Amino acid sequence: MVGLFEPHVSGMLTDDFIWRSDFDCSHRVEANGFSGGLWILWKSTVTFQVLAVSNLFVHGICTSTQDCKSFYVTFVYASPHASSRRRLWGDLRALEPDMGWPWVVRGDLNVIGSVTEMQGGSSKWIGICKSLCDFMLESGLIDMGFSGPRFTWSRGTLSQRLDMCLGNNAWFSAFVNSAVTHLSKFDSDHRPILLETRIDDNLWVNRPFRYLSAWNEHPDFKSLLAGVWIDERSIHENLLNFQLKSKEWNREVFGHIGRRKSLLLARLQGIEIALENSQKQFLENLELDLKKELSEVLNLEESLWHQKARTQWIEKGDRNTVFFHAATMVRCRRNRISGLRLPNGGWCQDSNGLKQHVVSFFKKLFTSEPRQLCWDWRGSDFKQFNQSELRSLLREVTMEEVREIVFSMAPLKALGPDGIHVEFYQKNWDRVRNSVFHFVKEFF
Repeated sequence: MVGLFEPHVSGMLTDDFIWRSDFDCSHRVEANGFSGGLWILWKSTVTFQVLAVSNLFVHGICTSTQDCKSFYVTFVYASPHASSRRRLWGDLRALEPDMGWPWVVRGDLNVIGSVTEMQGGSSKWIGICKSLCDFMLESGLIDMGFSGPRFTWSRGTLSQRLDMCLGNNAWFSAFVNSAVTHLSKFDSDHRPILLETRIDDNLWVNRPFRYLSAWNEHPDFKSLLAGVWIDERSIHENLLNFQLKSKEWNREVFGHIGRRKSLLLARLQGIEIALENSQKQFLENLELDLKKELSEVLNLEESLWHQKARTQWIEKGDRNTVFFHAATMVRCRRNRISGLRLPNGGWCQDSNGLKQHVVSFFKKLFTSEPRQLCWDWRGSDFKQFNQSELRSLLREVTMEEVREIVFSMAPLKALGPDGIHVEFYQKNWDRVRNSVFHFVKEFF
């Protein structure tokens, strides 16, 4: 499916171009002379139902005939005039698509999202950035990011990222592996952008171990930990044993939170239908039990997404699951490497090429000849320790000191290479403290 903006032709020339193209279907908004115009072209592998049209956008439902996935898509060609864009943002908000469905807004927005998306020009764009950010916030849309060259439009010394794709939370859930790429431009001041809904995800086949905060809420977790964590072993042995056993326990006992939630919702729906036909006490009791279990699962779900979002400035509670999920999607997309620029200026985007390039880079980095760093310290004025400070450095570390440091850390900030957050040690301190303390003592 392709969207073309401001094609500079109309009428019979447009008909001839579309007839000669390799696309089966089309919809177009005619240009006004050499200004404006939107062409939407698609093949028979998808269907596109147009729901709303203006001279600046085409909005509709796209459905794949292969996997039957549907989503809202809005092709936009925004005006370069701020007043016209403000009316456009209002028109797009008025579309009010079902937010339970994926929605993507793509095209030439003719405005930047932040001052970092501009090179050259003046600071007058700062106020204009806010209008786009306000529209995205009010519409629940998130910038999908990109790989490839940074700017999509250039003229003279001014370069900007004016073309982009925005998606809502449902889009990121339905199309986890979607990606946006800035392509090379020819005979145009705009760079074409490619949105792929499915990309090769082989880089994620072997996922590393991840401790889940929600495990602590399960009544059997303490028993699991007691059976695998032995004080006489080193902390490294205990952690390795915990990783192996907890993976098995998570699969066989704790279960997949999303599947548990779906099963409970389905059972509750069945009970509600049965109660409409006949009031039976055992069904009412079962409904109460399932609702209680569902509430517990929803709390676990919120805890899971709160951990993944790594957001500290909003607390859990009041079902912040949607916010945490959106924050997680943004962080994952920001951290994902979809492409790397090679030394020759080209781009590498296939998974095998990315792996080889990363390995090659670090091999070269760590096998290069070491450089001699010479520093003359004789002229430096170092502060001398007094006797009290020297005695403090030489004394034995205490259990209370170690505990104070562990509990002073943010529970769910960046985890270590073992895949375990500090919260694990904080919530299970009575079980793990001896191993942690001996590890710290050995270090000193």
